[in-house]
Amino acid sequence: GGNLGRLSQKASELTWFNNSTNYALTQNYATGANQWEHTSPALNEWHNIIVTLDSTLTTNDALAYVDGKSVTFTQTVATAVGSAVVNANPFLIGNAATDTRNWAGGLAEFAVWNRILTPGEAASIGKGFSPALFSNGLTSYVPLVRDIKDFKNNTALTISGTVVATH
Repeated sequence: GGNLGRLSQKASELTWFNNSTNYALTQNYATGANQWEHTSPALNEWHNIIVTLDSTLTTNDALAYVDGKSVTFTQTVATAVGSAVVNANPFLIGNAATDTRNWAGGLAEFAVWNRILTPGEAASIGKGFSPALFSNGLTSYVPLVRDIKDFKNNTALTISGTVVATH
């Protein structure tokens, strides 16, 4: 993926990726984008990573938690003007739309909320509690076990170029 492997992406709205040394989140706005980065966790180990962002104001900062603990998330790009881009496109998990930014790793349990998680909720999920236990604002929950299904919306998802493995 040219050192830009995607953990998830929502078309032109939001991208969560690895740029070889850091994990980065980019939120697009009417004009420009904001981007935040934090140091990648240790390789070859499972990690719980939570990213939160209230994108209603371009001045809001994203927050990140690794294994339930807050990490320094530094803004590296600040060019956003206007309202956040919002679209009805689904999240892509694990690569870009054109299969050019593949994620070289394992992914398990992908969830999306329409609110900011509290530090306590992030810590609980980081200790192994299921995201499904925090149903307030949960809009999508894909455990990525045995099959590819959004359990929150009871819909099957399409996968391409990968296989589901028990974990």
